[in-house]
Amino acid sequence: DEGTFSGVDAVALSYVTSSVSYGRRAAELIDAYLRGKQAPPFEVPAVIRPERMKLSYYKPAARHDVTHRSEGEAETAVGLSGADVVEEAKRCMSCGLCFDCETCWMFCQNACFERLPKGQHFRIKLELCNGCKKCGEECPCGYIEMV
Repeated sequence: DEGTFSGVDAVALSYVTSSVSYGRRAAELIDAYLRGKQAPPFEVPAVIRPERMKLSYYKPAARHDVTHRSEGEAETAVGLSGADVVEEAKRCMSCGLCFDCETCWMFCQNACFERLPKGQHFRIKLELCNGCKKCGEECPCGYIEMV
């Protein structure tokens, strides 16, 4: 029916990050529908490779795999416990997205980074930047790309 929404993990039961991505996209589509607006285009974010990240910044943590239960010939994904979900979420490296770690701000000798209110990250004052690249080299998640 028009205006009825449902959601399931049947799209791709894999990583928590995939579930979050599908959930966010569904929320964007529902929001656009309820507001009577055009749905925003789906933009696939760039893949951030490990060489662009500072992996030593992150505490190593084992992945919590989804458990499966076999019933006859069918196999069903059972999921993760609440504690496992929390631990899995802590593994997030925010690949390619700023998470306000302040590393860029701390390493910038020219004070190019201006702190903004929580959740808005930083504003870069390009007129003060001398291109030393320290911010990009030290950014743990690969958010800053020097061009």
